[in-house]
Amino acid sequence: MAIPTDILKFFDSSNMMHSGNNAITRDVSEFLVSISASSDGHGDMAEITKICERLLNKGYLFKAGNPSNNPIIGDRYLGIGFDQTMADYGSYDFIGYGFVAIRNHFKESVRPIIVKTLGGIDSIGTCFLVGKDMLITARHCIEGMSSIKIPDNSDGYLIPENVYISKDSRIDIAVIKLKKPIASEIPTFRFGDADVLDEILTIGYPPIAGFDAIQFVEKAMINAKLKSSTGELIAKDKSYLDSQDYFLINARVKGGNSGAPVINELGEAAGMLVNIPTDPEDSTKLDVLGYGVAIPKVTIENFLADIEKKSHNIISISPELLKHGFKLDNALFE
Repeated sequence: MAIPTDILKFFDSSNMMHSGNNAITRDVSEFLVSISASSDGHGDMAEITKICERLLNKGYLFKAGNPSNNPIIGDRYLGIGFDQTMADYGSYDFIGYGFVAIRNHFKESVRPIIVKTLGGIDSIGTCFLVGKDMLITARHCIEGMSSIKIPDNSDGYLIPENVYISKDSRIDIAVIKLKKPIASEIPTFRFGDADVLDEILTIGYPPIAGFDAIQFVEKAMINAKLKSSTGELIAKDKSYLDSQDYFLINARVKGGNSGAPVINELGEAAGMLVNIPTDPEDSTKLDVLGYGVAIPKVTIENFLADIEKKSHNIISISPELLKHGFKLDNALFE
């Protein structure tokens, strides 16, 4: 555990002392004493007070009574409902330290997909870990490609066992099951929610001329949720975005970001980038504002559930078709 998790555990109501019927609240100075006495004591006063303020502003801590005599470390706090699952995943630490901590934690969980088109043109996309042997990406990143390579942590490549896509071509999701689990120390994403005006983080591999695959990180905000049932963004009697649910983010999105996770402040994947909005009058024109379109997490979760229950809606591409450098049979995508 890091400092934010330690703070929330220390101030949680379940750990409070009582005098008769009265709860005895604690202050920051007592927390400093507790971590100094522990074998893994860490942090300094300025950092801890800053983290406490952040946790207070985010609603994970509450002010509890009058401060003690020390004006800097005398603030008293109370936490309610410490969640060990959130602590184990790292969410409290992500809240306390911000998006920098999320990027540092998951930087190896997001990988480039290096592809070659049937015409021999090199391109790039993004994928991310949703299980120790499972990566997810946008279907259009691999559809119709003659070869696909996913670098590992050394000079080699991850070896796929199966690829799963939907029979519904509108669902821009592909799941890649690996032959061997990835290293145990590399974390996998779990899924969570995000709403309009929530800050999010994207980690992807946009193409940058003259450079190899470079991981690009950007903080952004969700600007809109598009529900197909509302009839929004309709052009020429046809839905602008294939009658699927999406949300828009204001990150600077380029082609290689497709398949990148959209990450909320708890470090959870709230969705996946799939494409850039096009002009409803001319689908060849990219949105000059550069908004990114993302599939929400519920669509991804439903897709993964269909794989788990071997739904007839899912196509599984066999290992036999993948053994020669991840080559795909285009007929399967028609």
